Amino acid sequence: MESQRTQEKEVTEILQLLVKTFGQMKIFSFEHENVRRFSHQLFDKLKTYLDKHWKLEIGIEEFSFTWEGKSVYTDEQISHSLPFFFYKDGMISLFLYKDLQHEEFFDFLEIIKKESSLPAEEGDIVSAFWERDFPNIRYYAPDEYLESLIGRDVDMLDYSIDKADLFSGKIELAPEDRIALEYGNGLAQSVISESIETPKTDVSEEVDVLATDSFLDQEEVEALESMLRENRHVSPDKEIISLLLEILFLEKGQRKFKQTLKVLEECHTQYIAKGDFANALSILSSLRELEDKFSTSSSPLQEPLESFLQIFRIEAALFDIKQSLQSGKVKDWRNCLEYLHQLGPETLPLVAFIYESPPTSHCRQMAGELLLEQGKQSPSQLLYLAQKDKPELTKEVIRIAGLSCEPACIPDLAHFLNYPDFDIRLAVIQALGRLQDAKANKLLAACFTDPEEKIRIAAAHNLRYLQDRSVSDRVLQIIHHKDFYRKNRAEKKAFLNYLSTMPSSEASQNLQQVLKRSGRLARANVLKTSLIAAVTLEKMATPEARDVLKTGSRSSNKRLRERCLSSLKKIAPEEG
Repeated sequence: MESQRTQEKEVTEILQLLVKTFGQMKIFSFEHENVRRFSHQLFDKLKTYLDKHWKLEIGIEEFSFTWEGKSVYTDEQISHSLPFFFYKDGMISLFLYKDLQHEEFFDFLEIIKKESSLPAEEGDIVSAFWERDFPNIRYYAPDEYLESLIGRDVDMLDYSIDKADLFSGKIELAPEDRIALEYGNGLAQSVISESIETPKTDVSEEVDVLATDSFLDQEEVEALESMLRENRHVSPDKEIISLLLEILFLEKGQRKFKQTLKVLEECHTQYIAKGDFANALSILSSLRELEDKFSTSSSPLQEPLESFLQIFRIEAALFDIKQSLQSGKVKDWRNCLEYLHQLGPETLPLVAFIYESPPTSHCRQMAGELLLEQGKQSPSQLLYLAQKDKPELTKEVIRIAGLSCEPACIPDLAHFLNYPDFDIRLAVIQALGRLQDAKANKLLAACFTDPEEKIRIAAAHNLRYLQDRSVSDRVLQIIHHKDFYRKNRAEKKAFLNYLSTMPSSEASQNLQQVLKRSGRLARANVLKTSLIAAVTLEKMATPEARDVLKTGSRSSNKRLRERCLSSLKKIAPEEG
């Protein structure tokens, strides 16, 4: 059962990564760093799975991917739903096999990208896969499905043709037709064209008809209308951006190059003000690709381009972005966060702003992932975001700081140990434990006197043995004090567990002192402490620990004797 759950988790991760890769592919070229990183990571994860299980079979429903009959990924937004992209062309199953090759898989991704960029009436992923005929990627699209689409809502007419009547008779021309023929074909064509009335309908009227016939709900109608509008025309903004970027790529002289950059800057400023991060990202990504190209060719245009890209990161530019976020005009949060990602750690305050007040839980998840990535790059900038009146953000910031493994964070983390918020103090202790640093250990030892029992336990659990005598002596002092035996079981276990990380001889000697206190008439709290010490020795499983347990197995206290004998059987059966 556990294996089944593990396998389901692996499949879910593969599909989530496939969707992320697909999202990057729609924005960037295949040579872009993001696409390369995601696609290589996806292939490696998929190959690992196939090597273990030989085949991956994915079920395809209208808005979901399934595995073993369970839904493992769902996206109901028609405009970017990858399950719907496969489903609309009749595919209901996708199979990937163990011998899948790197080149074959990348061809598979390239076809997905190409077909998804075509208008809905032109693209057909099933036909594209059929033409390519992958040796290790198969699909199932039943003919019945395609036939049902072709014949849906079509009334079959009852008709017959009399061939004798078809080839007999004559054409009667109206007076205007005779006049048209007299003046030649051009005029005839004009008269005929003018006589034909072409009804003018807009997209919303067509969608209304489709909605009536297909019983679509309001959300599906709006999505369909958006798709139709997008396919009917090319955005003027995209045309302008493409034209300006093409000029940049062809430009040789610095003066005109800078002039074109200035125009792009004005366009970019307008897009940010409108919350249009898709076009803003398009400009930024293209300029960075151009920068990469210049860096390999030693172009004289490299320096002005690098200087220009710094404008995107200055305080005024970041202020404009924040105003755009606060205005409520931003709708495409995925492109917005990708834009902030490309700018780097300088945008951490903006990512934090989105994390605090996200429009959706998915948006918060994406913002959290970006906080983690940028926070690891710049832990010091990350910790500036922590504030007393923002507990949720502060806990996340502290957690990420601990994952950064940067000892430079320790003084800033120490400041939060005095916060009144219990959860924040607990997050600091966990972060200090991950850093595994001598200074962090000293801060944890300072928490041993905290009035909150859970804080003391967490501090002891997160303590690491780093050959620091002052910390070890502090722990030993607590263990051998008479008040230690009156502590809660969880707290005693945490401190005794620290001994197991010390050198075996010293740890065993101190644990033996604890065992000795339990005689035949030992008090309950003393005996309970000795029993925890015996379990700690069992965990150590060293020769010194075994010798102490052998001594404890001869104790006058029956319960301690039995506990030590049981532990001996587990670590040295022949001596148990």
